[in-house]
Amino acid sequence: LGPGGQLLLKEAEGDGSWKHYKCLAQEWVMVKLLGRTKAGGGLVLEPRDTVEGLLREAGFTVRETVALDAGYTTPHILYVAEAT
Repeated sequence: LGPGGQLLLKEAEGDGSWKHYKCLAQEWVMVKLLGRTKAGGGLVLEPRDTVEGLLREAGFTVRETVALDAGYTTPHILYVAEAT
């Protein structure tokens, strides 16, 4: 993205909750057991502050972080970032 470009990233949050572990189990079944999806390396869900730090290191300014898990069994989060 060029300067000012907006990045929207939806990811599951690694917060240690039951939703976190349910999401890891679901990914393990789809990737490792059934081979329905692909993944490189281990299956990891990072904490919110880690993802925000990675975005900053990659040259983004995190504008907003929105929890999307209310009423759902997956701890999704939306990161809204801008390229600097």
